[in-house]
Amino acid sequence: MNIPDLVFLTGPFGGGLVLTILSWTVIAVVKRPRWVYILGVTLTAVFVWSFVAYWFLWGKAFDYADADKPVPARIDFASNVSMTLCSLAALALVVLAAAAVLAKRRAGGKLERTATPAHHL
Repeated sequence: MNIPDLVFLTGPFGGGLVLTILSWTVIAVVKRPRWVYILGVTLTAVFVWSFVAYWFLWGKAFDYADADKPVPARIDFASNVSMTLCSLAALALVVLAAAAVLAKRRAGGKLERTATPAHHL
C-alpha cells in the first residue's frame, strides 16, 4: 500500500472523525434543545457503526484479494453502503451544528433554555 492509497482510505473517514468531534463541540457550546442532542447521538451512532462496518468489510475483501479470489459482490456492495452511510452521517452532523449556530444568531445571540433532568422532576 502506497501513500495515495492510504490517504484515499483514511481521508474521508479521518475527516469524518474530526468533523464529528467539531460538530459535537459546536452543538454543546450553543446549547440547543434536547431533540438536537438526540438527533446528534443518532447520527453519531450511524457514523460509528458504519465506520466499523466499513473497515471490517474492507478486511474481508482484503483477505479475498490476498488469496487471489474475487471479492464477492455482496461484500463490495455492503462496503459501499457503509462508506456512504458514514459520509452522510458526518455531513448531517455538520449541517446540524451549522443549523444550531444559525438558530442562535437568529435568536439574537441569546442562549435558549434547555431541558435538564432537574426541570422534569
